[in-house]
Amino acid sequence: MQAQTRVGEFNIIPLAEGPVRGACFGNAAKDGARRFDARQEGRLVIEDDEEDSRNYLVVCNSEEQFSIWPSHKPIPRGWRSVGKDARKAECLRYIESVWTDMRPRSLREHIKATESLRDNSESTES
Repeated sequence: MQAQTRVGEFNIIPLAEGPVRGACFGNAAKDGARRFDARQEGRLVIEDDEEDSRNYLVVCNSEEQFSIWPSHKPIPRGWRSVGKDARKAECLRYIESVWTDMRPRSLREHIKATESLRDNSESTES
């Protein structure tokens, strides 16, 4: 299980231990990017999106959780590019528009299967 840090209503998922940073999305991105740095023992670092001129890739893991990754670095194991390569603010806006359900894919599938079983058992009882 990956370590997560909670900020308001958002879970911040570091992509890896060490100097790697994962991004926080949603409303927090509107006030400037808030990023978790595993090297800083869970303290948040707020950086101005306007000053960051690097390009990032939007990446997604098997649980359909999104993050950004510097485009000049190899993508970490377990993550894949979704084809968006842009400045940080644009990547964060993209993620905010596509990542509408924050629940991991396995949880969504479990809930759907449970509801389907319940619906089937209710229809057979009638």
